[in-house]
Amino acid sequence: MGYDRLLFFSDAVFAIAITFLALELRLPAHMAANEAAGSAAVWGALGSIWPRYLGFAVSFIVIGMYWLGHHRMFRLINRYDDRLVRFNLIFLFFVVVIPFPTTVLGDYVDTQAAVILYGGNLALTGFMQLIIWRYSTRGRRLADTELSAEQYRRLVRLTSVRMFIPPAVFLLSIGVSFYAVRWASYSWILIAPGLLATRVGALPRRARGGRRRAIAGRTG
Repeated sequence: MGYDRLLFFSDAVFAIAITFLALELRLPAHMAANEAAGSAAVWGALGSIWPRYLGFAVSFIVIGMYWLGHHRMFRLINRYDDRLVRFNLIFLFFVVVIPFPTTVLGDYVDTQAAVILYGGNLALTGFMQLIIWRYSTRGRRLADTELSAEQYRRLVRLTSVRMFIPPAVFLLSIGVSFYAVRWASYSWILIAPGLLATRVGALPRRARGGRRRAIAGRTG
């Protein structure tokens, strides 16, 4: 039950974070108060908030990517302990905060502060997910699998590299923003080829006899 609650709660937080993204897609305040505005004014207002569309699209993809990563991790991780729960809560904290820097980026897309806030939040999210993966799989601490030792090491290594790429790119964009803010946001595109170059097949299903077990009272 504890293991299932961990996963259900995580999925709920991801769903809430994505929903909040859509709630930030609003027309400018002056348009919301102008009920007599014509079609031309409405289309103009819709076009003027294109940075919000961009922020929504990028954040939706990134949250979806982190959710997929979380889902795949827990195909291999089939137990939990207190430390994993704490790590997962910190990870979810950064996930649920994502709509805020997305809104700031949509309103101030050409400012370094917006890029640093956005890139920093997503970098911390990604690195926290990597910490969860490395902690849980080290020495098969919380993972049971039928893979051989060599296959297991290769899977852990390749997945770690794959998880490292998005936060590393977001961290890199912060450095780029000190020289060219617009290019800093363009640099996020590097995530796609990086992930394609390190693509890993689906993680194995539940390990043989891998019952969902909890290590009660363990603190790591």
